[in-house]
Amino acid sequence: MGWIQDRIRRNFGSKIVALLVAIVLWLTFGALRAGEEAMEAAVRFVNIPEDLEANPDQIPAVAVMLRGPRPTLSRLRAGGLTLTVDCADVFGAGQHTANIDRAALRLPGDVEFVKAAPSQLRYTLEKSAIKEIGIVPQFVGEMETGYVLDGYATKPRMLRVRGPEDRVALVEAVQTDPINLSGEVGGRSFETTAFLSDPYLRFVDSPRITVRVNIRKR
Repeated sequence: MGWIQDRIRRNFGSKIVALLVAIVLWLTFGALRAGEEAMEAAVRFVNIPEDLEANPDQIPAVAVMLRGPRPTLSRLRAGGLTLTVDCADVFGAGQHTANIDRAALRLPGDVEFVKAAPSQLRYTLEKSAIKEIGIVPQFVGEMETGYVLDGYATKPRMLRVRGPEDRVALVEAVQTDPINLSGEVGGRSFETTAFLSDPYLRFVDSPRITVRVNIRKR
């Protein structure tokens, strides 16, 4: 038994160091070993032709399964994953199909794309439309007793909005931010801003508005 103890004692320090190194390597490998994780990828459309619009009712995200080192997967989740749909080669309005793969997800080299749900993305592009619409000032507050609003005028008189054709067709006018008429008499101009309630429409012109009011005695 003595020879066994001698062999154990021989280079004992080096053996302890080697054991510790092995443990560290094992722990490191365990942290870096590949795993699978499901996460959502937000859908982002790029290079949409100028005369077209992405239909706003598309699905906002797809579910994907990825495989790779756990730290990399954690960074992807924390930073947010995006599915980029490139519309540069799309011709005309209507339905189109985009493949969901590692290129569209722009994955790091050490991450593997496993699958997605849905497996392909069907999306719709609509014709872009511009429409001129009216402006309706929003008045608040109580005027002085015996005084009434005797009309108003806006400058500009109309504003142009742009967006998907079917949504533009539904808009007839926009309101301004509230204009407080409390204590006002005579003529007065107010600077305010028009507001589009549909988030998928946008102003072609500046939404800054001048509203001229006239308040007179009854």
